[in-house]
Amino acid sequence: MTKEVRQTVTELTIGIVVHAVLALVIALVVGWFICRSYSYSWGFRMVLSIILGVICGAALAEFMAVHMARSLDKAMDMDERGALNHTRKMYVIRTIIVLTAVVLLYATGLVNILCILFGLFGLKSAAYMQPLIHRNLFGPEEEGVSPVNSAEEEGE
Repeated sequence: MTKEVRQTVTELTIGIVVHAVLALVIALVVGWFICRSYSYSWGFRMVLSIILGVICGAALAEFMAVHMARSLDKAMDMDERGALNHTRKMYVIRTIIVLTAVVLLYATGLVNILCILFGLFGLKSAAYMQPLIHRNLFGPEEEGVSPVNSAEEEGE
């Protein structure tokens, strides 16, 4: 992977972690209110299932981000038809792996499936947070200059 792709994946990872922390707080607060309202037992097992669900969902989101970056990086070296077939194949593989992991995690009974999905949405929110994270970590870019443009200029 190129330096820019690794940097973007790192920024996505930071976004996934931020989302996971916020999701964990929200899930614990909502879970506590639901258990209190409906007289469910708010015990160690409930808290553990929420925490494990969000962590597992965030880990799956991270897997998806890295797999997507590697797949697209490899597809960039192929011709158009080969790249299209490769990205489709990798999408199917990624989806099967994630769905299998979610089903297996749910089957154990140790994790809350809604919290897994809540953690998985970290990839989406990280994609929206990435420009903000990039600006805060690396400072504002010169107008009209992006990592992609600067890489193209270096190649000339």
